[in-house]
Amino acid sequence: MVLTDAEKRTAVLDLVYKERRRRGILSGDLRFKRVQELSCELVGEAFNLVERQLLYTADGYGAWKELKDPEILDLAYQYILKRFK
Repeated sequence: MVLTDAEKRTAVLDLVYKERRRRGILSGDLRFKRVQELSCELVGEAFNLVERQLLYTADGYGAWKELKDPEILDLAYQYILKRFK
């Protein structure tokens, strides 16, 4: 099944909100700029995007803007399928 970008974005958002709750990340813990990342060579670009940026950055700030790019959105979506499903 091929998803539209809107459906992928919704899936990414749902997962981020679910993971924030599971990990106890509160809205007051969120930042409004990019979070320091780990080495992409070590952990991968998708890990940094989802695990370091989206989970800890307030919606609409920092790396959230990157999800407008279909390739980056797909990278995040594919990562959550493998990591969280």
